[in-house]
Amino acid sequence: MILSMVLARLAHPFLRSSSETLNTGNPLSTTVAAHIARELKQKANSLKGKFYDATTGALDYCAAAGSSEFADYVETATLLCAYDPGMLVSSHEKLAFWINVYNALTVHAIISYGPRESVWEVTGFFDKAAYLIGGMRYSLNDIEHGILRSNRSSPPLLRRRFGDKDPRRAYALQATKFDPRIHFALNCGSKSCPPISFYDAEKIDLQLDLAARAFIRGETEARGAALLTSPIFKWYRGDFGHEVVGFILKYLEEETARQLRGQRVRLSFKKYDWRLNAS
Repeated sequence: MILSMVLARLAHPFLRSSSETLNTGNPLSTTVAAHIARELKQKANSLKGKFYDATTGALDYCAAAGSSEFADYVETATLLCAYDPGMLVSSHEKLAFWINVYNALTVHAIISYGPRESVWEVTGFFDKAAYLIGGMRYSLNDIEHGILRSNRSSPPLLRRRFGDKDPRRAYALQATKFDPRIHFALNCGSKSCPPISFYDAEKIDLQLDLAARAFIRGETEARGAALLTSPIFKWYRGDFGHEVVGFILKYLEEETARQLRGQRVRLSFKKYDWRLNAS
């Protein structure tokens, strides 16, 4: 069953060669089981546990590159080549899987491409960094905008990530299930990004709430009736509905939020720090 599905996908014009992806395993392997999502998370967590400094938010990419933990993770990532994302049933399973893949792929790409100061040193980093999953190529941009943002356009583009005939649209989260808290869970390898974390389907709602609270409180300053905050709220304003300020206040410190409620709050935005989150 899995073999026939993968063969069909490999024949599709939207697909790419595995040489253009970072997980260069055999895409026709039929050894992939349903536990791959859990195993991928475990291996990524092991890598994070040894080389990530939660206090500074930095990861020692150089030390990680030659480690057995990274080798184990890379080996596990090759299993994604024949993994069928259609096995993910609930929105919680889909959220946890694709967020974890995104964050692990970011680390994998930085180690493989070797930027020193910023991911922007690698031309088209967010389109170049990609995995083959179930016979189809998914870049970081594909995962964020096509899958997790329910096939929305990526700023400053106006067109949706996946076209009408793109088979990857089948795995995009339904618009009714879209959760803007993903913006506080995705790590892009930069200092202004949310910290590197990996998520559990069973706890995803609580974990995303904690991630949103930690990020917003860490990035937002109240200045009278104004809030200085992350430009994520400017770039993706539409993702947060009509009341961006209300969304922010929901996660701010209670006393600060109480003082601002009922006022005409102005938003201004910090400069995004794209320097690599490397130790």
